[in-house]
Amino acid sequence: MRSVVDQLGEAVDGAAAVELDTLSDSELDAELVALLHLRHRLDAQIARRAAAWDARTVWLGDGSCSPVARLARDGQLAYSSARRILRHARAVTSMPTTAAAWQAGDIGGDHVDLLAHAMGGGRGELFSRDENLLVDQCEQLRYKQATTAVAYWCQRADAELGHDGTPPPADNSLQLGTTFAGTVTGNFTLDPISGATVVEALRRVERELYRQDKQDGISRTLTERLAAALVEIVERGMSVPKDARRPEPLVCILAGKQTVEHLCELATSTVIHPGVVVPHLARSQVQTFIFDGADHVIAASAARTFRGTLRRAIQVRDRRCQHPSGCDTPLAHCDVDHVVSHHELGLTEEPNGQVLCEPHNRKSDLRHRQPADAISAARQRRQLEDVARDRLHALIADHANRPPPAAP
Repeated sequence: MRSVVDQLGEAVDGAAAVELDTLSDSELDAELVALLHLRHRLDAQIARRAAAWDARTVWLGDGSCSPVARLARDGQLAYSSARRILRHARAVTSMPTTAAAWQAGDIGGDHVDLLAHAMGGGRGELFSRDENLLVDQCEQLRYKQATTAVAYWCQRADAELGHDGTPPPADNSLQLGTTFAGTVTGNFTLDPISGATVVEALRRVERELYRQDKQDGISRTLTERLAAALVEIVERGMSVPKDARRPEPLVCILAGKQTVEHLCELATSTVIHPGVVVPHLARSQVQTFIFDGADHVIAASAARTFRGTLRRAIQVRDRRCQHPSGCDTPLAHCDVDHVVSHHELGLTEEPNGQVLCEPHNRKSDLRHRQPADAISAARQRRQLEDVARDRLHALIADHANRPPPAAP
């Protein structure tokens, strides 16, 4: 009787024998996605066997010093890859719903890492209670949205455990050194808000340099432009008078009220605890948007482009690229433009506005590469993701014997 491994080998041989040139684009796409889901299932079985192999200490048989050392050697793996396999193997032994979803191919190893992190920090009992809910979120949402949902769950779970959930202050630090040749090197650590401020400032100046380089016919890599942007920022800062007007905010923090009262994240979709915001409030500008109805906040504008409060309202509503392909580019890297274009008599109003990343908005071949009903599909997907997130908050509140948030 052939072993399972032999059968798998024959199946892989069959996949290798397929002439890819004979496949249509849709067939090639379908096979690739199907293989990725099969890989999730295979990874789950590898982890299942690794757990038993580790528990029986089979790795001691040849005198290896550790299971990682033997797995890396015999499996032709980097130590980091071997550690990840064993980490998954040990984690899913106490996460039955996660293990079942992984074995079914509905989630992957990245989700296992995400859920294992959620189970840590003293949240094990609450995780066991809510595991079905969290796995359901991971199955329904794209990975980026799943990380956000799980991060909010961790905050709520910490609060239920009596912890305020506020992370310890970041040990902000900067280290610079000079090499023998005079080159300056360094590294730094910043808290989420300070870090996002620096990243956004560098991004803005790097974009300026990119456009200038195109005009001047200069070719530089992204890292070279970022280094030049850092120097440019310092030079500009040193030349500005102390009493000069501060620039527009570099960081957008989204904080909810009522139905989304637990919303608190950077515009990059990084979830932060409200306590992290407190030190920055003294120099913050606060804007309030109250959405009236499904998604209407502001009347139409006579302008051709989205500006001011109308533009900000659309950014707050969408928070990321809305292209139907599922692009997760955050709003800091996006334009705000019409769904139905202005020259096609589309109004400059909030329902007809959308956030699109620069490639999806400015490259016509990408923007229009979408199904005929892409606009409604994109809005439907956004609504489903919002409903899933709200359902997560409501169910956690229900488990904690607190009244659920009011329906939007």
